Amino acid sequence: MEPVMFQHSSRLRHYYSSAVSPYNQSI
Repeated sequence: MEPVMFQHSSRLRHYYSSAVSPYNQSI
């Protein structure tokens, strides 16, 4: 995998985690 793709995946995972956090708390 290219380093750029790895960084992109890390960003997506970070944003996804941030977006899911409030839902997990409410549930």
